[in-house]
Amino acid sequence: ARLAESILIDVGYTVLIANNGKKALEIYDQKKDLIAAVILDLNMPKMSGKQVFEEMLKINPEVKVIISSGYGLEHSQQGILTKASGNLSKPYAIDDLSQVVRNVLDS
Repeated sequence: ARLAESILIDVGYTVLIANNGKKALEIYDQKKDLIAAVILDLNMPKMSGKQVFEEMLKINPEVKVIISSGYGLEHSQQGILTKASGNLSKPYAIDDLSQVVRNVLDS
């Protein structure tokens, strides 16, 4: 998360970090009007990425979420995760991260 944060800051984005699913949802609920996109790991403590995504959609059906997973994204092609705006397989290259974020923000 810290490397991704550094990369995104270096290319000019403001970044908010949550170390678990509950905190991610809390931050999104409080600052949704300031958040253009969310990079969401499917495997997080306290609340799964899928659960967080479901709750974010309830708060804002137009939320732009990029799903990130180190286990391959085949399972993300099912159910609620098909509503994701983008996908990143870990480990990802610097260029992949910045390109996916830019594509999602431009969509």
